[in-house]
Amino acid sequence: AQKARRDSTPEAPTWFLKMDRNHDGDVSVREFLGPAEIFTRLDTDADGLLTALEAGTLNRKQAPARGLQP
Repeated sequence: AQKARRDSTPEAPTWFLKMDRNHDGDVSVREFLGPAEIFTRLDTDADGLLTALEAGTLNRKQAPARGLQP
């Protein structure tokens, strides 16, 4: 499963790549800079981690942190 997450990282929005502080290909709730309700909405498999594919569902108007573009 971890390999699949890493394979999806190149498709990640810029904000996702910046939030992934440990560069593991996922954004945890601790790394996420936006509101908890957006994290929960994006975390479609409810595993506590955002993948690049999950992050890609966020549109520009909903960018979770000021100045970070999807």
